Amino acid sequence: MGGIALASPLVASAGDAPIKPQIIGGMPAPTGAYPFMASIQLIRGETYEHFCGGVLVSDRHVLSAAHCYGNPDPSGMRIVLNRTNLSDELSGQVRGIAKGTIHPLYGTSLDHGYDLVILELDEPVEGIEPVELAPRGVLVDNVQVRTLGWGMTVDGEYDSGTEYLQMIDLPHVNAVTCKAIHSQFEWHPVTVNVKTDMCAGGEPGRSACHGDSGGPLLVKLWGSDKFLLAGLTSRGRSLTCSDAPGIFTSVMSDELWNTMY
Repeated sequence: MGGIALASPLVASAGDAPIKPQIIGGMPAPTGAYPFMASIQLIRGETYEHFCGGVLVSDRHVLSAAHCYGNPDPSGMRIVLNRTNLSDELSGQVRGIAKGTIHPLYGTSLDHGYDLVILELDEPVEGIEPVELAPRGVLVDNVQVRTLGWGMTVDGEYDSGTEYLQMIDLPHVNAVTCKAIHSQFEWHPVTVNVKTDMCAGGEPGRSACHGDSGGPLLVKLWGSDKFLLAGLTSRGRSLTCSDAPGIFTSVMSDELWNTMY
């Protein structure tokens, strides 16, 4: 994330080089609370390093941001699921990537958007419940949504990433308002595609940021602890991520899915 590219129940408020989008102003997530959260990792030397998030939506498919998947050869990448603490090598499940399908309109629009890749795992996961997609048109302004990530924890400090999954609740901002906010910046304005994007945040010191790209934006089901997937972390204001709402790919967008295949 950053100015460089960073089912149908009722919902309620939720209590290329690798881009390193993290949660600024958040708090540690409870261990095992988000088993569908994926860490997409790239091999460097003899070790794998986290560089983007993703979300398990079936036993064999992870959604992430297209800008996280610039290399058509996934042999040097892996996906780690159900691991809250990335340094805990004994927890979670690790899978390779058999294939990545980038949205065909990604990179073709002046308004950006379409920042979506579908990653097919080399083997199905076992015992991890995928997250369901939120229904279309359920979010209103200022409804609280939740995002997760291992990215930057301090605005302006690229090395402030964490091994421990962070979470934060942010107000939803409609895409039209979000576009107007971002267009006011003279330095490095970021475009918002109102057909495929959604936004959240805009509060100083509270944001997704570099290292969080591809991770989920979640809404909570009324009367339960179940979260649904509304969006994927995409991009925002360059290094100081929290001075404007973050931009997310809306998985509730008809335009996104109608043009995918």
